[in-house]
Amino acid sequence: MSLMLDRRGVLLGLSGGLLAACTTTGRPTISGYEASAAPFYPVDVRPERIKEIVVGLRPGRDGGFRLEAEPFGDKILVHNYGHEGDGVTLSWGCGTLASELVAHTGADDVAIVGAGAQGLTTALILSRMGKRVTVYADKFHPYVTSNVAGALILTAASYGDVPIDTVARVNALARTGFDQYENQPGTGVTRVRHHYLQRRRQDQAEPGEKTLFGCPFNSVTHPTMIDMSLYLPYLMKQARDLGAIFYTKRFESPTELSALSQPVIVNCTGLGAGALFGDEAVHPVWGQLVRLHPQPEIDYSYVAHAGDGQLYMFPRETSIVLGGSRRRDVWSLEPDPTETQRLLYQHGKLAERARRIVSMKVAA
Repeated sequence: MSLMLDRRGVLLGLSGGLLAACTTTGRPTISGYEASAAPFYPVDVRPERIKEIVVGLRPGRDGGFRLEAEPFGDKILVHNYGHEGDGVTLSWGCGTLASELVAHTGADDVAIVGAGAQGLTTALILSRMGKRVTVYADKFHPYVTSNVAGALILTAASYGDVPIDTVARVNALARTGFDQYENQPGTGVTRVRHHYLQRRRQDQAEPGEKTLFGCPFNSVTHPTMIDMSLYLPYLMKQARDLGAIFYTKRFESPTELSALSQPVIVNCTGLGAGALFGDEAVHPVWGQLVRLHPQPEIDYSYVAHAGDGQLYMFPRETSIVLGGSRRRDVWSLEPDPTETQRLLYQHGKLAERARRIVSMKVAA
């Protein structure tokens, strides 16, 4: 794909949403938090630093994710799909519950369809349980949707119509499932100091409210951050080392699926479940990432809102991820140059503020 950009558009900006929301009306100052916290080095968002631009289709589902078992001819079909943008976040929670549904069947031979975060995590859990696992997928890393995920592990309080007790258990497992990999070489699993920036100016902050880059925020959290380019192949190797087998195969109909020899099949096909099983609640949610070359000094992340949409910046070992795109029912996998410009411009305004913080602290 072409990385040629309209640099004039980048410099002039597509809207003033974030700039208007997060600058002060007077002379820029350093907030108490910015002065006392660890340095906030600026992200270098120059177009020539783009490593790649990628598009993914999140597997959305009206009513929330589907996690249940049902008869499938003479077999049992366990559904585990429809997580939208939380497929990675919920992988250990939903993978564990799906594996429990498999265990209740008493079967020792299991097929898993799909090799994203949900499929690979479920395969690993079942392999650890001593099951014979075969994973079928038409695509593997780095060509799966999970590879495009921002992958900051933050759960939601609810997921559509999913029972609240199921959500609570899935969320608890989701938050602890990655602990075994944290800071282990080659896993891509780390912690990051994270900020959710509000759409108000620094001079509009409430008394005692922290501010960063001119935007108020409530608190600093330290969620898990996943570098999917490292994590997915690591999961696959772990499952393979325990005996899991991987085949490249695309299923066009339930009839083809029912021809598998395994008595239990786990459906982790994500967006493909709509066509394969006629689930009309499934829909794509388009998202685009701009991946910049890595900056080891960037050890913080943020989610912010501009007048033209959401923004997020996540640092990884192999890249800096700029994102915030979300378009329902868009099936195209083509990058949108206008979205690329938006991301570079809006993240650039925050980087400009970060640059001022560093220079003012040095001067002080």
